[in-house]
This record gives sequence, C-alpha cells and structure tokens, in this order.
Amino acid sequence: MAFSEFTQAFAAWCDEGYPASLECWVDDAPFQVSPHGAGLRCSLEICQGWDLARIAVLLGEAGAGLACGCRGALAFDPQAHALVLVEWFPLPIQASQILTSLENLANQRAAMLSLASARPFDFTDSTPFNPKGIDAR
Repeated sequence: MAFSEFTQAFAAWCDEGYPASLECWVDDAPFQVSPHGAGLRCSLEICQGWDLARIAVLLGEAGAGLACGCRGALAFDPQAHALVLVEWFPLPIQASQILTSLENLANQRAAMLSLASARPFDFTDSTPFNPKGIDAR
C-alpha cells in the first residue's frame, strides 16, 4: 500500500470516530492506535519479551530521548509481552497528529535501537542483571 493510500485509509478511520483498535507495521514492529479512556493510545513495539539485559541497555539509552525531547514513554505491554514506546492524546485528535506521532515514535525507536546495538552485552548470559553490583538480601 502506498503511503498516500495509507493516510487516506487512516483519515477515514479517524473520521469514523476511532471505532476500534488499529494496527499496522512500521519497519519490523507493530504500531497500534487504540481508544483508551478519553483519548487514544499510540504504541510502537521496541522488543519482545522481558530480557532484563536488553531492557537495561534500552533504559540506559532512554536519556538520549529525553535530551532530544522525544515524547514516547517506555512501557511494558503485558498483552503483547513487549517493551513499547507509548504516547497518549486526548480526543478529539486529527489524523495528521497521529501520523506525526507514528513518525516520531519510529524515529525514537530507531535511535534507541541504534544506540543500544553499539553497547556490548551478551543476550545469552543468564546471570541476573545487576548494573550497580548491589546485592539483594
């Protein structure tokens, strides 16, 4: 589907009053827009599962997003069993605002994954992750 066709279909969905959740794929990750309370929740998956080492590295790179003014908040999606970037908008909202959010979340995700891939860590290590060496008793 061409981007212009996607934006037309997306605008039609918005004009219908956001009747149900909408999911599409951006690169290799699902992007979901769903009614939530008095607004819409936009979320873009970063990674599947609860790999503590990977999550720690991604959280370590979240500061770059704050410094750049990225709006996506990190969250765990218990239904998808994934780490996601989330942004919430009060209703009413224009389709163009949601598409801008999609673009911003995709850029934030790409930057976080790029920074995280530059940091050395071993995904096969089953040792519990303890970044400060604190011993829990």
